[in-house]
Amino acid sequence: MLSNKILFKFLILSLIVFGCKKKNIETNEQVSSISNGYLVLNEGLFNQNNASLTWYDVKTGNITSDVFQANNHRGLGDTGNDMIRYGDKIYIVVNVSSIIEVLDSKTLASLKQIPMIANNKSKQPRNIIGYGSNIYVSCFDGYVDVIDTSNFQITKRIKVGDNPENLCLMNQKLIVANSGGLNPPTMDSTLSIIDLNTNSEIRKVTIGMNPGNIVKGLNDNIYVISRGNYTNVKPSWKLVNITTGEIEKTFTENVLSIESFQDSLLLMNMDNQALNLFSMKRNAIKQNDFISLSGFVNPYSIQFSPVRNEIYISDANGYVNQGYVSVFDSYGKLKNKFKAGLNPSKIVSYE
Repeated sequence: MLSNKILFKFLILSLIVFGCKKKNIETNEQVSSISNGYLVLNEGLFNQNNASLTWYDVKTGNITSDVFQANNHRGLGDTGNDMIRYGDKIYIVVNVSSIIEVLDSKTLASLKQIPMIANNKSKQPRNIIGYGSNIYVSCFDGYVDVIDTSNFQITKRIKVGDNPENLCLMNQKLIVANSGGLNPPTMDSTLSIIDLNTNSEIRKVTIGMNPGNIVKGLNDNIYVISRGNYTNVKPSWKLVNITTGEIEKTFTENVLSIESFQDSLLLMNMDNQALNLFSMKRNAIKQNDFISLSGFVNPYSIQFSPVRNEIYISDANGYVNQGYVSVFDSYGKLKNKFKAGLNPSKIVSYE
């Protein structure tokens, strides 16, 4: 048996260790300055006007469940579709509210709401990407808007295909997925290639029905998911040469989304409920079950941060409940998991 003196020391040490352990404390208090953490865009529910931002502080483990509301004293809007950090600002696409919300990246104070309205109708903004002095926003009305980051003015509307969504940069070109998602079963099947020197479409490439997720590959290649029509046209994903317009390879795995990861791809494969590791050099799977998805209720999005060398997987958790974000290291080991809002989809990481 332990002596009373040894037992007493053991109890004191235990109290110190457990007393110092971080707890995830949820708060709705204003955050004056953010660093070393994760900013999460929660889409909310369509037509419920409940999109939000969650802030997770790595140092303290504290969660600000709606930091936009706390810092700006109003809601973010209806259906947060996309978010990027570009320069010293955060740009958020709020789809149903038809705005681009511009925030200071350090304080999350709102600097500008850019209205996305044309001819008294919503442009239905979808996705966003930055290049040079502009940000580019795909709009479901068939255009990509060019917005000057110095004055937040829309300087040009580039006509593309039907219901453009996902965007990808490559070789001073912007590749746009024209989904035709509002026109089933006769959806679009093209990618628009935009020359960023002239901000004009230079060609279309036919790749398969309802293109979505696009990822930059090696050389002049991209990988793109064709989602089909959800009935008789099955989804697939393809390797496409944007210079020649040729489909170099077609893959049939049931992949929900793809993400660049070092010299590989992360594939969210719904058949084996895992993130598989895919070699872009060999165009073949190099590791199945790199990260298991069996513990996720509704895997919703994947992202890789080359700055922090981390992988983020969000879980929609039934779509009507608070979701979660899991953080993995580059070896696929779980580092952290924290609660977010309704349908967490985009993560911006801060060092």
